[in-house]
Amino acid sequence: MSKRLSGSQGLHGNLALLKKLIHFINKINSNIFVIYNQLINIKFYTMIKKLFLTAILLCFCYVGFSQNTPEQMAKKITSKMAKVLSLDEVQKEEVYVVQLDRFRQVTKIRENHEAEPKIKKAKLKKVYNKLYGKMKAIIGKERMQKWSEFKNN
Repeated sequence: MSKRLSGSQGLHGNLALLKKLIHFINKINSNIFVIYNQLINIKFYTMIKKLFLTAILLCFCYVGFSQNTPEQMAKKITSKMAKVLSLDEVQKEEVYVVQLDRFRQVTKIRENHEAEPKIKKAKLKKVYNKLYGKMKAIIGKERMQKWSEFKNN
């Protein structure tokens, strides 16, 4: 048979049971909160890792595409000039040689005077002035004007 508790004993037992239940619920809530924070942190760090790896990949792609050799740059500009200015084979070869020399000089100047912008600017200006004179001698003043107009548009 069941044992019946008197009023104060029954209330005391119910309070103890209620306290245990409240403690258990608080523990569950705190565990849920911890798990929720861990999930948020995992998502955040995963997102940061993805962004970081994407940024690194973009940097490598940019560096890979931007490293043209003087030969490639000279060939590219020569073919563009040949199209725009209708150059013959002899003129194309002469323009290529001049452009190749220019790009090699520019590369050396940029490497040697990286920390000295004023000196670098002055030397680059000399190279470009020589280039203009050599190109004018090869293709003529009218074609140089046409090339300048093409580049500016």
